[in-house]
Parts: sequence; C-alpha cells; structure tokens
Amino acid sequence: MADYGVLPPLETGEEVMWQGRPGVGFQFNQTEFLMLFIAGCNFVAGLAWFYYVPRSEGALWWYGFLFFVLPLILVPKTFHDNKNRRANTWYSLTNQRAVVSQQVRGKGLAHDSYPITAAMPLKLSKGNPPSLWFGERFHYRYKGRDVTQAVGFVRIRDGAAVYQLMQVLKSHREKA
Repeated sequence: MADYGVLPPLETGEEVMWQGRPGVGFQFNQTEFLMLFIAGCNFVAGLAWFYYVPRSEGALWWYGFLFFVLPLILVPKTFHDNKNRRANTWYSLTNQRAVVSQQVRGKGLAHDSYPITAAMPLKLSKGNPPSLWFGERFHYRYKGRDVTQAVGFVRIRDGAAVYQLMQVLKSHREKA
C-alpha cells in the first residue's frame, strides 16, 4: 500500500486497509459534454452576431464578443477544474469505514466518512479505470424531493481488489 500522506483521523482500534487516489488523466463525461455543447452553441451565435451586426450602424457588435469569448474561457476551465478536483482527492478504506478526503479551496482538508455496514450497497462500475460506489449523499432539493448523488471511490486503478476487500469487511460486519 502506497503512503499518500493524507490520513483521516482514526478511531481507537481502526487501521487503514487501503489508500488510493482517482486517476487524473483526461476524462470526458456528461458535464464536459454538456459544457462543450452549450459553448459550441454560444460560439456559433457569436460568429453569427459578428457577421450580421456590423452591417448595421453602431457599436452593438461588442455584445456578440461575449458569446464569442466566453466559450473559449469556460470550456478549458471546466476540464481543468474537474482534473484539479480529482488531483486533490484521496481515498482511504479502514476496517470500519470508507473515507473520501478532498482539499477544498479556502477551507482546507475535508473528510467525508461512510461507515461500513452489512446493508452498505456496493457496486463496481466497469471502466478504465473502474469506480466503486458504496453510498449516496444529499445533493440538493428540487420540487419537494431530495436529489442524491452517488458516493464512492471514483476512477481507481485497483477497483476489483478494493471491491473484494470491502465485501470481506461487509461480511465481518454481518457476523458481528
């Protein structure tokens, strides 16, 4: 097990079984696809604005400059922010809980802890690298209902081994 230098505060009798980090390589997911689509529409609108508005009088063509330049700024920022978030994330699995630690801008290191129970749902998603999902958390409220977000170890190299380790830890909880 590699030492990543980020450990959650441990309880008495708790020991670290595994530590890892998400893959920080290029990732093209739904967020990036949506941003690329919206930015592409804005970019085309900006080009059309530059083509049609100068034919009229006035300085209204500067308004189209926003539609032209903003996508050129927002698309790289989206890819950079997602990569930066993954680069500042650490995962720890102890004999009692799973911990996701993130460096939060302006707040320092935040540890989200999820106790390992017999009822904990485990799902290993296929991918390269795979992700291991083990819970949900409140994300936001929409029209009177809670919208949750899946929680897990995202894009980890040794996903199958960690999945088996968590299955063993779950089975120990069932026996206890």
